[in-house]
Amino acid sequence: DVLRQQVCTHSKYLLCEGEGPSCKHYDSSNKPSLQSMSAIQQRLKMSTLQSPKSKCQIETYNWSDSEFEIDIYIKLDTSVEKENVTVIIGMQNLEVLAETSSKLYHLNIGKLYKPVQTEKSLYKVFSKKGKIMIRLRKTDNHDWKFLRG
Repeated sequence: DVLRQQVCTHSKYLLCEGEGPSCKHYDSSNKPSLQSMSAIQQRLKMSTLQSPKSKCQIETYNWSDSEFEIDIYIKLDTSVEKENVTVIIGMQNLEVLAETSSKLYHLNIGKLYKPVQTEKSLYKVFSKKGKIMIRLRKTDNHDWKFLRG
């Protein structure tokens, strides 16, 4: 038992089977998480239970680096409505979810090369063309060698 082992290793006394705290009510599925799920992660989790839509990881995209901005260009294989696109721009991460009638497209960059100014960053959806353009405002004018950190 994991809990008993922890008790035994941190105790001055050696406990025998049946001694010490009871593990009967310990439920490991209710452990608190250090990281909360983003709205996109919650949507993906719910879609697994509710929707027959296939999930597609966005692996192909282009990006460019200018003096104070990083532009990311995503091209989907179908059109997408603006209200069906969610973009979460964190100080050092980026997550995109685009939902069409048959697919959920997902991009998650857990760590960007450098921090960005979230309040000055933006995105634009070109619905008919199935394109998403994300503009990240850099915190400095240094070149980015990579998009991912």
